Amino acid sequence: MQEEAPRELDLAERRKELGIDAEFNEQKHGYILTFPWNFPEIVNNFERQFKPVTGYWDNLLENSNAKYRFSNMFRDFHQACALNKRQGLDFHCERQLANYVHESLKRIHFHGLDVEMANLTNNQPKVQLLKVEIHKGLNVDRASNLSKEEYAISHSKWLGADYKVYTPKND
Repeated sequence: MQEEAPRELDLAERRKELGIDAEFNEQKHGYILTFPWNFPEIVNNFERQFKPVTGYWDNLLENSNAKYRFSNMFRDFHQACALNKRQGLDFHCERQLANYVHESLKRIHFHGLDVEMANLTNNQPKVQLLKVEIHKGLNVDRASNLSKEEYAISHSKWLGADYKVYTPKND
């Protein structure tokens, strides 16, 4: 009896067999555009609302190594997304955002897709400061803060930045 030669599948057949889409279809995959890391959309909205910050805060950004550290954090956050590592998300995001991103990743995987980050260079060339706000008296973990109505809020400016102090009304 003669052995049958292994059948070669062409790429289109293989994709169909595995349920893999070869091209992005906005109608079918459009939900990806609403996920929290769609930074171009967020940045474009901010750029329309605010002009880049100059003066003290821009100099601080340039001279404090903040751009380099932000680039590392940005790359590590995206790596945690690509590897679907909850621990990395918890490290780089406050709790509610980490939960939201994690649920988004679960939806991506549910649809048989994966996340891969491209072009994450060591220094992100387009880092610019668009808005500076200082909030004193709040916890970084938003879930542990009181509701806005439970604070007395004082407004001022500090070196050109909006400065708000939140004091609990019952304090």
